[in-house]
Amino acid sequence: MRVAFALALVALIAACPRPARPPPQLAGMSAEQALSVLGRGAREHVQAIGQVRIEYLAGDGVFNGEADLAVARPGRLRLELRSFFGQPLLALAVDGQRFTYVDNGATAVVRGDTRATRLRQLIPLALPPELAVPLLLGAVPDLGPGAVRYTRPEVAGAVALEQVGADAIWIVEVDERSRALVRVARFDQRRDRQFAVRLRDHAALGGIAFPRSGRIEVAGRAGAVVWRWSRVEVNGAQLDPALWSLLIPAGYDVEEAPLSQ
Repeated sequence: MRVAFALALVALIAACPRPARPPPQLAGMSAEQALSVLGRGAREHVQAIGQVRIEYLAGDGVFNGEADLAVARPGRLRLELRSFFGQPLLALAVDGQRFTYVDNGATAVVRGDTRATRLRQLIPLALPPELAVPLLLGAVPDLGPGAVRYTRPEVAGAVALEQVGADAIWIVEVDERSRALVRVARFDQRRDRQFAVRLRDHAALGGIAFPRSGRIEVAGRAGAVVWRWSRVEVNGAQLDPALWSLLIPAGYDVEEAPLSQ
């Protein structure tokens, strides 16, 4: 009788749901405090310049090559892609307000306001500069206002924060010990994913934890873009303002990108 009772008690305990463990927190801070700390730390991720390998292998496009890349907060970017034989293939310069894209193979130029959606088709990360630049630097982008809470991380050893705003839902994951940014994802209000980026191979460069490689998936693209810095200088001397502009070669066709495109 006692054996039967003990077995029944064990079965009852096993059947009772155990309370879920709370998600990990960042140094005991509230979610709002943690996101504020990460936002302040993002200001230290100022600029980077060097050489990077970019890979995009998918049904809607293929690229696998070296590029010269310079980025500076909040949204300045210079990219020069080279062909397999090292010849200049295309160049893109963004000064924070306007962009110029030069395609040497097609002898064509596209230029316009940085708010033009066409620009997102030209930046390898397929994001507007105000998002692409901080992510390449390993910094949390400006998320805007919203309600913040801790959530379950996807990356092992990470702490995850979820912010629900009026226009988007963000997931930000940082390494629990180093506080290096390891993952950022954005969803619409229906929780359909718009993009997700994974940052890896962090190194102490220029006084920050800098991700030397990354991978991004963007809704509407058939595959992921992967990049890895081969040589890079982080937070060095202020970059020449001339980097953020391009001369238009004579005889090239020039297209003005409309804001609605």
